[in-house]
Amino acid sequence: MSLPAPIFPPVGVCIYCRSDGGAEGLSREHLFPYGLGGNYVLPEASCAACADVTKRFEQVCLRQMFGAVRAQLGYPTRRKQERPNEFPMVRVKSEAEERISVVISEHPTVLILFVFEPPGLLRGQSGIKVFAYNAVWVSDITGSAFEKAKGVGSELPLVSHHHDMFAFARMIAKIAHGLAVARFGINSFEPVLTKLILGEENYAPDVIGGVAENGFHAIPDRVDFEFTCYFSLFNLGDTIYLVADIRLFAYLGAPVYRVVVGKVRHGVKDGSPTAS
Repeated sequence: MSLPAPIFPPVGVCIYCRSDGGAEGLSREHLFPYGLGGNYVLPEASCAACADVTKRFEQVCLRQMFGAVRAQLGYPTRRKQERPNEFPMVRVKSEAEERISVVISEHPTVLILFVFEPPGLLRGQSGIKVFAYNAVWVSDITGSAFEKAKGVGSELPLVSHHHDMFAFARMIAKIAHGLAVARFGINSFEPVLTKLILGEENYAPDVIGGVAENGFHAIPDRVDFEFTCYFSLFNLGDTIYLVADIRLFAYLGAPVYRVVVGKVRHGVKDGSPTAS
């Protein structure tokens, strides 16, 4: 289910670098990626230089990680003529593997996401360079992946996925940061994600992770929305952090990603939800 998109006021500065956009001005920013069906738009929110940076890592995620998934589920694309009709997979037969391309109607498409440990900052750790995970979440989005795999001579629906953890983390960070600005205002918190989003530093595991309850990874039930975001406040010493729980593919039962958005200044209340 997709709800009507709220109308947000123009920001007037780039939400990543705080510039006024110069001669080229400021463009609107899709808070959830358009290529995943996002319809939340923040006007006058990105300068041309930052838009070019964010476009690059979003393209890695949308084309290389989720290309077949998007085609299978009919997600939008701005370049319909360029969307391929064939996608890669690994054909497994008698323990031998062969990379092949398969038309989307016969492709055994599965969605694969990682279940991370909670953000290092919220676990009292910092300086983590590699994501910690001990589970992989897989969804047979067509309900017939094994049958389709057999149809192309493969014993398993082993899809050839390109997982760029850094690009994926930056996309999740961009979503959380943009939604926080839209919901609470750009001056209501001191951001901690902008250098990560712009690729200036890589501290993603410190501020992005999963959700754990009583030591166990928590994956909620499916809901009737494509995306969800729920904000909360975390007290760490004398600092109050704004935290976002981001869930892509929520209607498929996908994992939640917890993101430390920034240090609270004013105007932020606990538990402000967003769903689309």
